[in-house]
Amino acid sequence: MHPPLEDVSINSKGAILIASEFAADGPCTERTLFVSHAHSDHIGGLRRKGGGRETLCTPATYDLACYTLGYRPSGVRTVGYNKPVTYGEETLTLYPATHILGSAQALVETRFGSIAYTGDFKQPGTPILGADVLIMEATYGAPIYRREVGDAEVALVETVEEHLRDGPICIYGYTSKVQEALAILRGFIDAEFLLDSACDKVAKIYLKHGFKLPKYNLLDQEKVDGRSVVFKSLSKARERFQGTKIVLTGWAPSLVTRVEGGYMIRLSDHADYDQLLSYVEEARPKVVYTDGWRSSYAKVLAKEIENRVGIKAHPLPR
Repeated sequence: MHPPLEDVSINSKGAILIASEFAADGPCTERTLFVSHAHSDHIGGLRRKGGGRETLCTPATYDLACYTLGYRPSGVRTVGYNKPVTYGEETLTLYPATHILGSAQALVETRFGSIAYTGDFKQPGTPILGADVLIMEATYGAPIYRREVGDAEVALVETVEEHLRDGPICIYGYTSKVQEALAILRGFIDAEFLLDSACDKVAKIYLKHGFKLPKYNLLDQEKVDGRSVVFKSLSKARERFQGTKIVLTGWAPSLVTRVEGGYMIRLSDHADYDQLLSYVEEARPKVVYTDGWRSSYAKVLAKEIENRVGIKAHPLPR
């Protein structure tokens, strides 16, 4: 028997309400909060000032969120993967999710059954949580969003290698995506890696939590020469740069798109349409809810799940 339908909903501030004890990825002072990862649209529960019950997240998520917020929120309990936490008659356990450093899925076990929440994820690398009820992201939950696994990584390496012959390269992206790109280039590209101060601060958090990055130097202290790959935050992408510019994006018209001054490369940290459906097929829940607070494709994905997988699905909010 799966939990009653009213045990899964979204409040007016974007928090997903799970069973009676927990809420995820948004403010809710009446429940214990879970923050799946440190992207700005998921850390609303950490922004609250005083009051409410404690907030749960992984240690890496807490450190990255502190960097984003500019302060260290109180009332936070860091929890490792596979470490159950019990409130009342309900138990929450975090499991890894391949997205950014510290990303986690949650499995909530209740007297009615179990509820899994994926947060944001991509494949391969994210374990499938079997549960009676599944709540999942829907960022690329429409049939137009399909891609080949690994192609973006190959395109990034090949584009950098080709244009290093012409001079320095500057790669722009959100800070966590920059760390991913830096790790992809490790072992393939023989060049000087230079990070601006914002990317360096986040890289230090990644290194603290065991993420492997190649040796790099701080941009402010090094001259950019012909065999350098510079990494800067996306906010600086409109600047002039004497070399080839590469902008990392979650989605673009093609894998590599020519833009003024260089290229846009589609390096996504979200599951595409086929991967979302595959997760549901493997998990085989009794019912699925799709997150419509953070995606405009929740209704589309819910309909596709019912039509293609044959499992009842509802977009949130209902």
